[in-house]
Amino acid sequence: MDTVLSVEAARAHYDALGQGQDREMRYAEAAFSRLIGAVEFSAVRSVVELGPGTGMLAARLLRDCLDSEATWLGLDISPGMRTLAAERLAGFGGRVRLDDCAGDGRLALPDASTDLVVATYVLDLLSPTAIARFLEDAARILKPGGQLAVAGLAPGTFSHAGLTMTVWTLVQRVAPRLVGGCRPVRLEQRLDPQVWQPSHRSRVTAGGIPSSVLVARLHGG
Repeated sequence: MDTVLSVEAARAHYDALGQGQDREMRYAEAAFSRLIGAVEFSAVRSVVELGPGTGMLAARLLRDCLDSEATWLGLDISPGMRTLAAERLAGFGGRVRLDDCAGDGRLALPDASTDLVVATYVLDLLSPTAIARFLEDAARILKPGGQLAVAGLAPGTFSHAGLTMTVWTLVQRVAPRLVGGCRPVRLEQRLDPQVWQPSHRSRVTAGGIPSSVLVARLHGG
């Protein structure tokens, strides 16, 4: 059974964590690189990222991957994280916008309004209902042929890193605040094949923590 933090508890946790998130997520760099290598950026002119935290991935996308006119919108429940992301991304000027969100997976944006939806180490926090809502809204706001790019904690396997995640999952079920509310999610099993065409699935381990990376394209492009 999934045990998830309430929106209020998650907001308080990440507000208090602040810049410490960068230290805690050093293992994420390898997954970010894998995700960047799997996304087709040539036609991406607008990006929506759910839960960008301090803007680590956004800075790489804006600096290295996106067209100089492309825009990025970050949606985060934590005012503290939005402040840190705004500071990190200040050099990109009007291309960047940060906003609050409900924390329940909803993306309150117009239909067919973006080219790429990104979520890294945030669906790990959401309930199954909220994840389903996120996927529905991602499909709704993406333009035909748009892409979904997701990275998160990978479920345990018969390996040292896999055993680490098995223990992590047990801790999360008993005391979710100790691991920031995060637990591994098998997102690929939740994708509707009538809606999504996966283009990349992989697993990468860094710092003893395994992550899964998934990129899928919305049918119709």
